[in-house]
Amino acid sequence: QGLKRTSTKATSNQLDEATKTAQAEEDEMVKRVIKTVKPGSGINIMWDSIGLLLIAWDCFFVPLAFFEANEDDFTLATVMAWIGRIFWTLNIGMSCLTGYINKQGAMISDSW
Repeated sequence: QGLKRTSTKATSNQLDEATKTAQAEEDEMVKRVIKTVKPGSGINIMWDSIGLLLIAWDCFFVPLAFFEANEDDFTLATVMAWIGRIFWTLNIGMSCLTGYINKQGAMISDSW
């Protein structure tokens, strides 16, 4: 009986190790597919610049839209409104994929 229990424990430990190894391999594969954007990188600066331009657009043209109530026309304002909606929706995901600098000055780029 003692031999069977040891064998069962060994099999259980091997199964736990195999599960941990498989999980680590899966995590590594996901990290290769989903890359973290480094803060201050070209992509990050470009993305933030587009956001800044959309905010500037809204600062000038939202007050002007108050005086022009005709929303039936398909105009540049309509196109820009949709571009803004799409951008800010995608920005939620982009924020989750952007790394940050911690208090010690190290860049943290863990996507999970």
